Amino acid sequence: MNTHLANLADRARECRSRGEMAKKYPSEYREIHRRGLTFLFDHMVRKRRKKYTKDELRQIAAKYATRTEFQNNAASAYMAAWRRDILDEIAPASRRGAHLHEARQ
Repeated sequence: MNTHLANLADRARECRSRGEMAKKYPSEYREIHRRGLTFLFDHMVRKRRKKYTKDELRQIAAKYATRTEFQNNAASAYMAAWRRDILDEIAPASRRGAHLHEARQ
């Protein structure tokens, strides 16, 4: 194993998660991906969130006045709602460009 690869492996072993490595050693993290050495991440814990319930998604969406705010500020919840095809049911009503036409009147 060459010294650069050993160095990358050492940096990876210091971290418990990919997110931690990306924050502590961003250039090494990118290098591992660029070179296809993702096996260096095998020891790391993969953090997974439990699935959102419909009520949780509704509560999160209710915090925002527009779909764009919902999407920008709670992206994972927005995508979960989009994948389940319940955006129209839980998200703020979309103006779908109505604000563009209001200026013309």
